[in-house]
Amino acid sequence: MEAEAGSGGGVVSEARIVPDIDDLVRRFPRIGKRWPRFEEELAAFPWGAQLMFLTEGGEPEVLGRASSYHVLSDGSIWRASALTSVNSPDDIASCTAVVDFLYAALDGSSPLFGHIEWDNFDELTNLDVVLRRRRRTSLREGRRFLRSYAWVTVCPAELVTRLDGAAALEDSGAFHRVFPLRAGVCCSRHRPRWTGTRSR
Repeated sequence: MEAEAGSGGGVVSEARIVPDIDDLVRRFPRIGKRWPRFEEELAAFPWGAQLMFLTEGGEPEVLGRASSYHVLSDGSIWRASALTSVNSPDDIASCTAVVDFLYAALDGSSPLFGHIEWDNFDELTNLDVVLRRRRRTSLREGRRFLRSYAWVTVCPAELVTRLDGAAALEDSGAFHRVFPLRAGVCCSRHRPRWTGTRSR
């Protein structure tokens, strides 16, 4: 937002709100000037919301994006996602920052599943594809069966308990690091950077 506010910053932003599934999109260009109104809309728990930062050239040059929306008609499950760029999949500092962001975003919640992958923004997980499992089935069964395994995987509390807790996962040696969250879930990764984990 600072780059957008400065002259010649080369960055533009836009936020979008969908109050309900059948409503029209409400747009908030130059979000730095409209943030209080955007927060009011978010407080109403809309069907979906998105925040994007683009180059002045337009949407093909996305610098970053965060979105959240309901994925089941009863509103019981919602999906939050973020897209960002890193200097390189070999850059440990950038990769660590992405993991730290996920940890901060999820700590205190009880997610069904989460993952970080390189160059993969598909709603179907890799395991869903291999098992030919429908996304809706995968979502509904996510607290009994892990939805997938990625460079970073967020395991729901129910499965962590079945696996004897975060400490047991860390002691197993199967992961580079395990991050316990306040709600009892954990993030794990099997190497400190993305190299060699490119998705399908």
